[in-house]
Amino acid sequence: TFANIRLVNKFLAKPGPRTIHLPSDTEMDVYDAAMRYKSEGHQAVILAGKEYGSGSSRDWAAKGPWILGVKAVIAESYERIHRSNLVGMGILPLQYQAGQN
Repeated sequence: TFANIRLVNKFLAKPGPRTIHLPSDTEMDVYDAAMRYKSEGHQAVILAGKEYGSGSSRDWAAKGPWILGVKAVIAESYERIHRSNLVGMGILPLQYQAGQN
């Protein structure tokens, strides 16, 4: 989950499965950041673009974020069935208002 080398995190200068841990401001792998947040007792939220969940194995597209401790996803839009898969895993799928991202 989130291991695709083409993953784009707009908080970072180059593509890849990396993110910034806050508040330490440390760059690290998405998995490592998720585990760190979990160990610190923080819940995770994903900020996503268009068609979140597309191109993924439908099963793992929702299971992976659940394993990482994600509680909600805020996206511009979702792949056709992905929203209901997230709900099935207990993850709240939210959508930006029209014209916002």
